[in-house]
Amino acid sequence: MKKLCACLLLLLWPAVAAVAQQYGPVEVAFGYTFMHTNAPPSGCGCFSMNGGFGSVAWQLKPTFALVGEIGATHASDINPAKNDLTLTTFLFGPRFSARRKLSAGEVPRLHGLTPYAQLLFGGAHASGALSGTTSGSSNGFAFAAGGGVDLGLSHKLAWRVFQTEYLLTRIPNGVNDHENNFRLSSGLLIHF
Repeated sequence: MKKLCACLLLLLWPAVAAVAQQYGPVEVAFGYTFMHTNAPPSGCGCFSMNGGFGSVAWQLKPTFALVGEIGATHASDINPAKNDLTLTTFLFGPRFSARRKLSAGEVPRLHGLTPYAQLLFGGAHASGALSGTTSGSSNGFAFAAGGGVDLGLSHKLAWRVFQTEYLLTRIPNGVNDHENNFRLSSGLLIHF
C-alpha cells in the first residue's frame, strides 16, 4: 500500500505542478485513514480498518474546489475464520471551504484554520475473503459526505487536522448490498 501511494504521488507530481501553473491553485493531500464499518451487516458485524488516502483539489474559487480522492483501507483477522478485507474508493465531487475573500491580485495562501464540507461520489472495490463474492473481489457505488479542518503551517503547507465522513458503499455482501462506514482521516496538504 505504501509503495502504491508513493508511486502514484511520483507519477502525478509533474501533472499537478503543470495544472497549478496554468490554471490556478491546486492542493494535494495525503495521509492516514481509520474506518469503522458494518460489513457484513448481519446485526452489527462491525470492525475497524486502517489505511491511507490521497487527494487532489482544484480551487476554482476561494470557497469552492473540485476534489478527486483515492482511499484504501485494510483489516485482517476480522472474524473467527480470520477473514480479511481491503476496500479501495475512487471518489470525485465538490468541496466548500470557509476561506476569507481575497483582495484584487492577492495570491491564495493557506492561513489559520480552514473548515470545509464536501460531497464525493464514485466507486468502491472490495477484495479479500469478505468481499461478498466467491471470486474474492467486487465493485460497487460509493458516496461520502463530511468535512474537516485544515491548519495552515506555511504559505504552501497545511496539516489536515481531521476529515470525518459518512461513507456509503453498495457492494455485494450476501444480505442487503449496503454498507454504512465511518471514516476519519488526517494528513498533510501541499498548496501549489
